[in-house]
Formats: sequence, C-alpha cells, structure tokens
Amino acid sequence: MTVRAGVVLFCLALLTACARQPAARAHIGQLEIRDAYALAPITVASGAAYLRIFNHGSSPDTLVEISSSIAGSAMVHGSMTGAGMSAMQLSIAPGQTVVLEPGGRHLMLMDLTRLPRAGEVLPITLRFAQAGTVELQLPVRDYGQ
Repeated sequence: MTVRAGVVLFCLALLTACARQPAARAHIGQLEIRDAYALAPITVASGAAYLRIFNHGSSPDTLVEISSSIAGSAMVHGSMTGAGMSAMQLSIAPGQTVVLEPGGRHLMLMDLTRLPRAGEVLPITLRFAQAGTVELQLPVRDYGQ
C-alpha cells in the first residue's frame, strides 16, 4: 500500500467514526440526559440542540439556564403547529420524560461565534435548580442523519 492510499484510508476511517459519533448522555442528581445532539447550523444566527431528560426522582426539577461557549445566548424554544413559543425554564416532574426534538421544543443557540460542522462537538452547559450543572459535548449531525 502506498503512503497516499494509507492516508486516504485513514481519512475515510476518521470520517466514518465521526459520522457514527453517539449522542451525548449524562446523569446528574435524579436526572438522566440521553440522546443529546445538535444539528449543523446553516448560519451563525442560530442553531438547535435536542435531548431527552428523564426525572428518576421523587421531586420536580427545573432547567433554569442553558449556555454554550460558542453562543451569545441560549434558551428553550418550542415550535408548535401554527405558533411559536419560548421560555427560559423547563420543568421536569417526578417520573416524567421531557423530549426536545425536531419539530417541537428544542434548545435554541443564538448568535453563534462559529459554525460547528457535522462530526464536531458542540459544548453546552445545562443548569438545573436542584440537580446542579452538567456540561455536555453534543455531537453535531447534518440534517437527515
């Protein structure tokens, strides 16, 4: 095998590994965060992230702050049929699963300092009223992945 062919194979393996990058997950207090990822934004105006939050405890908790080192601001945003709504906080009742997904509620990141591309990770910090703060590295996916 030539050096050039070896480099090509290495690059293909790296791209494949990035494309298959698993969604981020974490446990913090009574909360479990799963299936967390971001979609590659088209402009620096805004980007979106998605996840599931499971409350395995016996008391409610509230997502009170969202931040990212590459976003000027972040918030929970909802896309409902015919109307949009936004809120800074998100409550998770005991035994409840809150789903943030495309076409529904999601994390909106605004005023991005750069465009994360598919295969990269997007740093995000979530602060909950009871459970505390958790930092996640969300894999960035292209639309349709």
